[in-house]
Amino acid sequence: MKITGTMLWYYFTCKRELWFFGNGINMDYDSEFINIGKQIDKSNEKFEFEGGKIDSIKITKNKIVVEETKKSNKLGDKYKWQIKYYLYLLMKKGVKASGEIIYKENKEKEVVNLTKEDISKIEEALKEIPKIVLKNKPPKPVRKPYCKNCAYYSLCWVGEDEK
Repeated sequence: MKITGTMLWYYFTCKRELWFFGNGINMDYDSEFINIGKQIDKSNEKFEFEGGKIDSIKITKNKIVVEETKKSNKLGDKYKWQIKYYLYLLMKKGVKASGEIIYKENKEKEVVNLTKEDISKIEEALKEIPKIVLKNKPPKPVRKPYCKNCAYYSLCWVGEDEK
C-alpha cells in the first residue's frame, strides 16, 4: 500500500477519514473550505515523490526547506504530520531538510522539524495505517471540534443529534 502524507495527516486527525480516503471514497462537494483549499493547492507548483506531493521546496546554499501551504492553522499540530512524513521520507533517502507550513489566512509561517520521537510515531503509524484502511468497514465516528468543516461530515453525522 502506498502511504501518502495526506494519509498520515488523517491518521493523526481522524481514523474514519483515513479509512474513507484510503478506500477511494472522496467527498468532493461544494464546500467553502474545500474550494479554498483547492485554490491554494492549484496556486502551488508541486514536487512529487513516493509519499505525496510537496507544495514547494526552497534550496539555499546551506539548507533544504520543504513547504506546505494551508488555509489556516485551525487543525493545529495535525498539519505537521503531513510535512513531518515528507521530512521522514527525505531523511530515509539521506536528505536532511526542515519544513515550514505557510498559513494563508493569517499570513503566518510555522517551522517544522523532525525529532526522534516523531520518527517513532511515524513508523508506528506506517504499521497501523494499512490495518485501518484494509478493514471491511470504517471505524466508528468520533466527534471532534473540526467535524462540521470536514468533507466526510455527512457520512458520519447526518441524522445524529447535535450535542
